Amino acid sequence: DLHRRFVCTQRNFLRDLAVNNWICRIKTTGTTTKRNLNRSNTANPNFQIMLERIQFRVISTTSEETGFPSSELERHGPTINGWKSSKAASPSLSQHELILQLESKARLGHIQLLAHQYLIPEKIELYIGEYLQENVDSNEPGKVDLEKIHFILLGHVTMSTNQSTGFKARELKSISVDCKGAFMKLLLHGDYPNKYNRHHQVALVALNLLGEKLDDDDDEMTKSASLITFEEMNQSDRDKSLFSPFDDLAFTMYIDTEVQQLVRKMDLKKQEAVLDERFDYASKLKSTMELLRKSGEMLAKYQLEKQIAANREDFQRAKEKKVQMDTYRENLYKTLRVKELLEPNGRLTENDEPGKILGVAGMTRSVTELSIPSQPSISAASTPESNTTSGRFSSRLTTPDEEKKESGYYSNDEPKFPPVFVKKRKPVVSVEREPREEKPPPQPVCPKPSNMSDRARRYAALPIQVFGEALVEKIFSKNFAVKEDGLRCLQRLLSDYRRGDKTISMSFICSAESDPPSKIFRAASLLLQRTIKDTIFSVFNLTIETLILLMDDFTKKHRLAASELSQGLERILPELLSKSGDIALGKNKVAVGCILRLQAVPHIRSLHVISGNLTKPFDVPVHPRLAQSKTEMVEELLGKYGLSADKTSGMTARDYVEFSVSALNQPSDGVRRVAERIIIVLYHTHPKLVRQYLPLEEDVSPKNIQYRQIFQQFDKIDKERKDGGPNFTAIMKDLKGCGTMSSMASSVYIPKM
Repeated sequence: DLHRRFVCTQRNFLRDLAVNNWICRIKTTGTTTKRNLNRSNTANPNFQIMLERIQFRVISTTSEETGFPSSELERHGPTINGWKSSKAASPSLSQHELILQLESKARLGHIQLLAHQYLIPEKIELYIGEYLQENVDSNEPGKVDLEKIHFILLGHVTMSTNQSTGFKARELKSISVDCKGAFMKLLLHGDYPNKYNRHHQVALVALNLLGEKLDDDDDEMTKSASLITFEEMNQSDRDKSLFSPFDDLAFTMYIDTEVQQLVRKMDLKKQEAVLDERFDYASKLKSTMELLRKSGEMLAKYQLEKQIAANREDFQRAKEKKVQMDTYRENLYKTLRVKELLEPNGRLTENDEPGKILGVAGMTRSVTELSIPSQPSISAASTPESNTTSGRFSSRLTTPDEEKKESGYYSNDEPKFPPVFVKKRKPVVSVEREPREEKPPPQPVCPKPSNMSDRARRYAALPIQVFGEALVEKIFSKNFAVKEDGLRCLQRLLSDYRRGDKTISMSFICSAESDPPSKIFRAASLLLQRTIKDTIFSVFNLTIETLILLMDDFTKKHRLAASELSQGLERILPELLSKSGDIALGKNKVAVGCILRLQAVPHIRSLHVISGNLTKPFDVPVHPRLAQSKTEMVEELLGKYGLSADKTSGMTARDYVEFSVSALNQPSDGVRRVAERIIIVLYHTHPKLVRQYLPLEEDVSPKNIQYRQIFQQFDKIDKERKDGGPNFTAIMKDLKGCGTMSSMASSVYIPKM
């Protein structure tokens, strides 16, 4: 009977499974006769059919969100987004329907549903369908009439609310069924309300159908619901529906696509090797498949990071990730001898010789050395709310709050990627990572730093003497990961440095005796002067953090001389000002924030190095972004610190006026507007000085709108001065240095021109 369930009722299941796997791969005149063997043994209740993945296409859906179409469910892979219902769907719409057409009529034995981390339906009903017998002939090829499809309810599964994981995990539902049909319908009911699901959406990340394709002559349709069985699968029921672990969602969704194909090819080679009694070859294939699977997770992570960087238009990082992924893949295949193990040109005798290929431990070490970032953690959690099956969860998924924190200019650090689920299926060789008690887990090994040129060694003579060649080579490396590691080492050195402490120097391979703080400061400033020019945002951001640590905490803690600090600032500030005009808005804002942060430090502000450089007039037209940033910083200085009587401070009224007048000649309209605001503020206290640097009102052409508006504001201020307005006294007090400029924004009328 073709409709009976294939269940194993005897205790010799493992023996039957092994026999099944062997029989299904017996060669007959060079071809595999798996289907014929399966069909001929359906009368044996102990015979287990190996299910395969059934392809399908989504032919109907209630709604879908832009960028998350229902067609995403037809594919599996690390970069698949899945399907989401539309935000614009009516709030009264409590059910969402998905109708699938199988590639051919099939007997389904297993269904897998991978839910979203926070767009979770309350329950999902599953239906199997087929055309009514009398309407099959009238159906036009390529077209599907949904009204002529007869659906039968299989059952429903209840989803977890996911609150226990903080909405950072995905639930994988495994369902065992026994039904035939050509169509399938999913009916998603309601949604679990949470703070991330503001639009009452539901979603599915992936859908996997496993079964057996039926021949054209197997056109009998299940006419009674009693012939259809449905249950969620637990550990004891896994034997009822056997399928390859390479068709599992845990494999297809989180392993690199190319690696998936290689593992499947090696699995077939391994079965052939067992039949041919090539056990050494089979053992090598088994070990290589395990390592390829682990490395496939890393390659999938790189692929996801590359796609995220490309979507954010960070093409430099996307290019780096592509190069990193290609290099990792090439080294991996070369280390594991993938091409030789596949034997594309026939049998290789070296594959049958023990000891020619690295063992499991040796290959594990070799693959670990290829890894730059740490591998994602593997976790699994049971679902307390699920009353039937224990859903498998993955950690470290992104919630909308985390996405907002990463929005803006995107640091591109640690893009969120779900690790592979823990698998417990007996036929699969376990690859779970367990902590070793005898030694800590291997740390990620960075590529070896590139050798320095003679010119670089001459430039870094002092840093090499102070910090050692190993640290300086890291900072001078062309690899951004190595350079970041060097900057972190420099941060630790500056934080842990103690005057006269020799242990810190020895730990960084420095000179035998501890150097004085002034020497440490000069050497560190030379290194930061170089790394601040780096084009990689992560390196630049680390440089800014190290610079603030050096200029603020280090100098204050060790009471560095003012002359030494002034020289270091004058060495780095020009490069920092140049970055404030960078076309990349992220670097621009970070540089501006660093300059203002350093100016706020009292012992740095007293040197007048930053203010003197900021208020230096423009000699020639400069880049609009640089001029805009510099003018806005000058306006910030005036509003926060007011005017100074010290002529060397760069913050006198004359310094501000000279700078503002030079900014009026810049071609950028935004720069001129900021300069006009500064001039109007200064005119309240120094009208004669301001007019001295501006052309006479009679000489200004009536067509010159800029100066005409400025002089109109001057006339209003002069009138207010004669009337003795109440705001004028407060402005005079603030601008003369008797107080800060905190009340200035509310007391001064700054027109929007």
